[in-house]
Amino acid sequence: MTDAPPATDATAEPVETGPGADRNAAVDSATLTRRAADRWAGRLDRARAAREAGVGGLRVAAILSAIADDCVRDLYEAALLDLPEDVRRAARRLTSVVATGGTGRGELCPHSDVDVLLLGPKALRGPRAAQLHRSVVRGVVQGSWDAGLPLAHASHSVRSALAAMRADIQTATAFTEARPICGDADRSAGFIAASRGWVRRKAVRFCGDALLARQAERNAHGETPFLLEPDLKRASGGLRDAHLLRWVAVAACGTTDLDELVRSGDLTAADREDLVAAIDVLLDVRCGLHLAVGRARDVFTRTDQLELIPGPEERGPDARRAVETFMRQFLTRTGGLAELTDRFVARHRPRRWQTKLKRAVRRPLRGAEDQLTAGPNTLDLPAARQAEVAADPARTMPVFGVAAQTGSLPSPELADAIREAVPLWPVEVPRTVAAEFDALLAAGVHTAAAVRSLHRHGVLGWLLPPMEQVRCLTQFNQYHTYTVDEHSLRCVEAACGMLIDPDADGRVGHGDEDDSGLPPWGGCDATVSAARRAVLDSGLLTLAVLLHDCGKGAGRDHSVVGAERAWDVAERLGLEPERRDLLVWLVAHHLKMTHLVLRRDTADPAVIFRFAREVGDVPRLRMLYVLSAADLRGVGPDAWTAWKGDLLASFYEDVRRVLDGGRPASHEHAEQRLHAAADSFADRAAAATGSGRIDVERASLRAWAERKLRQFSPHLIGLRDPDLLTDDLRVLHDLPAGGAAADGRFDPQTGTTEYRLAASSASTGLFARLAGVLAARRLEVVDAVVETLEDGSLLDLFRVLDRDFIPPMPTPPPGMGATAVSVIPMAVPDWRVQQVADALRAAADSELGDAAADAAASRAKVPAAIAASRPFGTAPALPAEVTGEPIRVTADVDSSDTCTVFDVFATDAPGLMFVLASAIAEQGLIVRLAKISTHLDQVVDVFYVTDRDGAKVVDPKRLEQIQDSLLARVRAFEGQDVPPDA
Repeated sequence: MTDAPPATDATAEPVETGPGADRNAAVDSATLTRRAADRWAGRLDRARAAREAGVGGLRVAAILSAIADDCVRDLYEAALLDLPEDVRRAARRLTSVVATGGTGRGELCPHSDVDVLLLGPKALRGPRAAQLHRSVVRGVVQGSWDAGLPLAHASHSVRSALAAMRADIQTATAFTEARPICGDADRSAGFIAASRGWVRRKAVRFCGDALLARQAERNAHGETPFLLEPDLKRASGGLRDAHLLRWVAVAACGTTDLDELVRSGDLTAADREDLVAAIDVLLDVRCGLHLAVGRARDVFTRTDQLELIPGPEERGPDARRAVETFMRQFLTRTGGLAELTDRFVARHRPRRWQTKLKRAVRRPLRGAEDQLTAGPNTLDLPAARQAEVAADPARTMPVFGVAAQTGSLPSPELADAIREAVPLWPVEVPRTVAAEFDALLAAGVHTAAAVRSLHRHGVLGWLLPPMEQVRCLTQFNQYHTYTVDEHSLRCVEAACGMLIDPDADGRVGHGDEDDSGLPPWGGCDATVSAARRAVLDSGLLTLAVLLHDCGKGAGRDHSVVGAERAWDVAERLGLEPERRDLLVWLVAHHLKMTHLVLRRDTADPAVIFRFAREVGDVPRLRMLYVLSAADLRGVGPDAWTAWKGDLLASFYEDVRRVLDGGRPASHEHAEQRLHAAADSFADRAAAATGSGRIDVERASLRAWAERKLRQFSPHLIGLRDPDLLTDDLRVLHDLPAGGAAADGRFDPQTGTTEYRLAASSASTGLFARLAGVLAARRLEVVDAVVETLEDGSLLDLFRVLDRDFIPPMPTPPPGMGATAVSVIPMAVPDWRVQQVADALRAAADSELGDAAADAAASRAKVPAAIAASRPFGTAPALPAEVTGEPIRVTADVDSSDTCTVFDVFATDAPGLMFVLASAIAEQGLIVRLAKISTHLDQVVDVFYVTDRDGAKVVDPKRLEQIQDSLLARVRAFEGQDVPPDA
C-alpha cells in the first residue's frame, strides 16, 4: 500500500532486455512473446500456490502484478526488436509504458485486465516520431494478443493524457495510479508528476467528480457494505472505497503512501492497519473467486461462499457454520472500510473557500449543554470538550437526541471521540440516559438517521446488547438481502418513512425516492402511513422494530429468543410493566400478521375473528401492522410489493373494524356487491340479446347470475369488486359446451397479472397442468383461487409476478403486435398476457378433451418444458442441507371450516407448484385456494383442499398419508438432476 512498484518475478529466466537487448543474438521478438505467454499462462498456478501457502490477498495481487509487468516488458522489447535496427534506440527514447488503474496500484487479480498507458511524443516532434510510437504501440498490442495477455491500453502524449484526465473522471482516477514499467524513464516520471500536479491544482473539482462517480457506483452495486452477496469491488465497503481514499489523499495530501499519511498525521496508525487488513481480505476473496469460477467476477454469491470458505457443513454450538462466521468477520472488515473512507473523505476533501466559510459558521443550539453547535448537516463540540463529553453517556445522549430532531449528525471528530469512549462506559444504563433514548426513538422522521449513527459508533450496542449480538450477523438464505443489523436499521427507516403523509406530500407512485432517501408511501400504502401516524407510543414501536429479529443466530425460533431478549432490554431500560409486556408481545408475534396474510384465506371470517381475539385492541393491532409492513420493507428490494401492501392493509382494516365492534370491511358490503354484480350482468346481457321481451330476459339472467354468485366462495366475493364479478359471470355464461376460455389483465396498482380460466367441466389434473404452463413461462404464482360450481363448471384465477417484464421490454414474438406499455416500473404488455392466456386455454382444452392417457402423457412433458425455460446463467436454489431449513409438510384442520389446509415448506425452484398440485390430484383432492409466500430460503405453498365430494379431510391417518405423499414428491423433486443447458 505504498507507491513502490510490485516485486518482480523472482523465477523469471535471465534473458537480457533493455537498451542493449537488440545486440543479443539469442533473443528475438518471437522468443520474448513466447516467454510472456508462458509467464501469463503460469500466473494461475502461481496464484493458487501462494494462496495455498497462506499468503494474503495483497501479496498474491503483488505477485500477479509483477508477472504482468514482466510480460509487458517482454512485449515492449519484442515490439522494439521488430523495428529496423537503426531506429530502435530512437523509438525507445520516444516511448514509455506506465501501469494505470488496478495494475498501477499492484492490485491485479487472476483474471483482471492489465491496464497500461503507452506514452509517446507530442505531435510537434514530427510525423517520423509519431510513426515510430504507433509502431511500438501496434507491436505491443499485437504481441499481447499472441501472448494471451488481456491488455487494456491507451496511447497518449503527456499533453493529450492530461486532456483526457480533464475530460473524464474515470480516466483521471486511473491515470492518478500511474507507475512506470518500462521505456523512457524521464517521460514516465514527467507524466506522473504532471498528472499528480493537475490533481493537486484541480483538487476540488477532481474530488467532487470522483465522489459523484463513486456514489453512482454505490447506488448501482450496493449502497451498504452489509449485503449478503456483496460486490467485492464496487459496493460500499468494496475495493473502490479504498481507491477513493487514495484519490482524495493524493488530491489533499499529495501522496497515496499510507506510511507517509500516518507520519503527517492525516491517517492514524490504527486506521492504517484497518485499511490494509480490509484491502487484504477483499483481494484474497477476489483472487479466490477468480480462480474458482475461471473468469473475472466480483459478486460474491452464497454459492461462491460455500465453495471458497472451508469448514464443517454442520452447525456448531453457536449455531453458525464456518461460512457464516467468516462472512461475519468479512463484513465487519468491509463495513469498517466504508466507515473509515467516509471519515477520511469528510475530513480531507478539498473544498472551495465559500464552502469552507459556510462550514466554519456554526450556531449554538438553544438549550443545548456543553456548547453544542450546529453547522451544515453536522453537530460539534469544541475540541477541548469532546473527550470529556464523550466519556459520560449522560452528556453524550443529548447530542444524538438533537440529531434525531434535526437530522444533523455528529462531526467526524466528535464521532471518533464517542467511539473511543464507549468501551469505557459503565455496564448499566442510567435512567436519565434511558429516558433520553426513549425520547430519541419517538422524535420523528430523523430518528432513523440518529439510530444508524448510534449503531455505527457503538452506542446502540451498549444500550441494547442484542443489537451488538447481531452486528454483521449473516442470514444464510436467499430471502434476505442484508445482515440482521442492517435489516433492522432499514426497517426503522421504513417505519420513519411512514410518518410522511402521502396525501399531504403529494408523492404517490412506485419505486421512487425523495431527497431524504425514504421510500414514497402512496396508493395502497396510505393505510399504513395513517396507522403509523396514529401510533401513540412511537418510541416503543421503534424499539420493537429494532429488536424484532434480535433472536436470530441462537439456533432456536428467533421469535421466541427475540422475545426473551426484548424482556431483558426492557428491564435494562427500566420500562414500565405495561410497555415491557407490549414490547415482548410485538417481538414474539412480529411474523404473525404477515404469515396470515400470505398463507391463509384472510377473507374467511373465522381467520379475522380469531386474530382479533388474539390481538385484543386497536392500538396493539396498529403497532403490529406497522411492524409487519416495516419488516417486509426492510428485507430487500423485491420483498415488498404493492400487492402485499394491499393484502396487509385490507386485513388490517377488517380486524380493526371487528375490534371496534363492527363487521369486517371486506364483508360489510358483500351482499350489496353480489347484488350489484348480478344487476349489472343482467342489464348488459339482456341488452345484448336485442329481444323484445327484455324484462323477461333480464329477470331470467338476473336469477341465473345470483345463483352462480352464491356458489362463489366468500373469499372471491369479499375481495373482488362488482365489475370483475360481472365479467366473471359473462365469461361463464358465454362458455361453449365442453370448451374453455382464458384471458388476463395486468394490474398496475400491484404490479401483478391476473389470469382467468373458465371451463365447462373440471378435471383433477387441470390445476396442476395450468400451474405447469405458468412455470414454463417463468411466471411466479403468488395466489390462486379455484371455484368449482354446482353444474361442474369451474373458474380458476391465478395472480402472478412476471419478472421477465421489467423494462426494457423484450420484442414481441412474430404474430403478436406491439402495444403501448404502461410507464410504471413493471408493466406486462398485452401481447405477453395474450400469449400466456392462449397457452392456458390450450392446456385446458387438452386436459379436458383428450383421453385420460393422452392427458397424463401431456402432463408428463411439463417438467422438461419448465427446465428448458430456465434463463441462462440462473443460479440454482440452495439445497436444504445448506440453508438449514428442513423440507416439511403440515396439516391444519382448524383455520378453515370447509377446507383442510396443507402448508408445504420447500426450497424455491421453478416447477415446485406443479409437482405439488400433481401430487394433490393423485390423492384425489381438489384445490380450492392456493397461496404462495416466502420463508427464508423456502417457499411456503399453501393449499386449501377438499375431497372430490367437497368434504373437509380430518381423518388423522388420511392426513398423515397425504403429508407423506407430498413430502416424498418434494424430496424427489429437489433431488432431480437438471440438465446443465436447461
